[in-house]
Amino acid sequence: MVQELRYVLNTGMDALTPFTGILVGQPDLRATLRLKIFDAIHQRIGLRFHLTGLTEADTAAYVAHQCRQAGVECQRQV
Repeated sequence: MVQELRYVLNTGMDALTPFTGILVGQPDLRATLRLKIFDAIHQRIGLRFHLTGLTEADTAAYVAHQCRQAGVECQRQV
């Protein structure tokens, strides 16, 4: 898919034909975009953000919140 995106970005892209896209993927997407063959795409990315995983405490708080929202009593199991 990234290969096809490279072809789209290299076709008729100038100030008159802007392209906005959002790439969302697993951690291997970042590694793929760092390959030399994808330099053109990598250079055109204007904003990058990486979400890390939740800690155990954050996960417990999230699950407890969702249980409360659903009206269910939730007990933490260790």
